[in-house]
Amino acid sequence: MENNRMKYVLKAMKATVIVLALFVFILSAFIMLGSIFKDEKQLSPWGTGFFTLITGSMEPSMPAGSLVFVVRTNEEKINPGDVITYFTSWKGDVITHRVTEIIKSEKGRRFITRGDANSVDDPSVIFENVIGRVMFSVPGIKSFGDASEAAKIAGMSIIGIGGVLLVFGLINGMIKKTKTLVGDRE
Repeated sequence: MENNRMKYVLKAMKATVIVLALFVFILSAFIMLGSIFKDEKQLSPWGTGFFTLITGSMEPSMPAGSLVFVVRTNEEKINPGDVITYFTSWKGDVITHRVTEIIKSEKGRRFITRGDANSVDDPSVIFENVIGRVMFSVPGIKSFGDASEAAKIAGMSIIGIGGVLLVFGLINGMIKKTKTLVGDRE
């Protein structure tokens, strides 16, 4: 009776992990393919994008060379403490900094930002210049930022596939070991 229960639990665990791994792989592929259809200063048609931090203005939380994942957001969802990526109105550069204050006026909200390593606030940013909110960053991926979009996609895909294969291998090994242990008890 206990052996059948253990087999059922193992099968359920294996199926859950396979479904989760497939979901992560498909989501990664969807995001990466979106990068093909965007230029370097825009989000993909799905409202997502990767940007590389060129300077150390966000150190230590996001060192120079970090890859940031940015998602389109609503104006009302941006709060002090959030990190946003935006165009500067004076140069057209793309900057990723933390929102320190929000100024409300009849013309809408303006965001005061500052890099974590900076001691001075940036000029205010209007929402129309906001590309999106940073969801996460991966430090030390500078080489992807220096490469073309195609190389970035290929590299991230290889990493993703390798990660999925690693997870499957580990789980398969755990299941075999558990089966061996269960078989030894009988």
